[in-house]
Amino acid sequence: MFHAFRLGYVRIIIILRPIHMQFKFDLEDRNKFTYLTYRKFVEDQMGNGETTDGDESDELLDSTKTNVARMTRLDKTVKITDKMKAAMVKATPQTWVLLTEGWSDDAAQNLPIINKMMGFAFNVELHILLRKENIDIMDKFLTKKGQAIPKLISFDENKKVLFTWGPRPQKMQERAMELKKAGEEYGQEIQKLYGKDRAASIQVEFIDLLTKAK
Repeated sequence: MFHAFRLGYVRIIIILRPIHMQFKFDLEDRNKFTYLTYRKFVEDQMGNGETTDGDESDELLDSTKTNVARMTRLDKTVKITDKMKAAMVKATPQTWVLLTEGWSDDAAQNLPIINKMMGFAFNVELHILLRKENIDIMDKFLTKKGQAIPKLISFDENKKVLFTWGPRPQKMQERAMELKKAGEEYGQEIQKLYGKDRAASIQVEFIDLLTKAK
């Protein structure tokens, strides 16, 4: 795209090109998990009376225990649609970095689905990283200035960011923001929405993201 205008007798042409964000972080020396090693780490920490970020508060420990049970259930029940399978099979080469923590309710709802999606990927590599250990990455990919998790960043072989996603599907996000703005607690209602949604919204969103990723 370009814009042209005259300055005196000189015709000036300004060419506008999209500015693509780059993933400027080296993952080589970072602590990376597969879904299975992440699950084991969450459970090991829980067994030691700690969360994935070392917090020993009863509230976060209780959330972690609930999330372990939630992920175990979803691992058995999540169904991936044919359209989602096809989108993963056709995906261009890319790497997914997913920032999370074991006490995150949204992570527990969405990671099992993303893991099931990965079962149909030929060109997608997934690295799960803990937010606490990777704040430098987190701070470059905020959600409305917040360190919300889970946060997924997709980038290609040239480190160009293709898309980001998180911390929850748009349907849940909009409702959470409505309740938060009204000063109301939203956790339980969002969990009910996840139950009714049956992993549909996240798949629709990822199909769209993958289709547009170039």
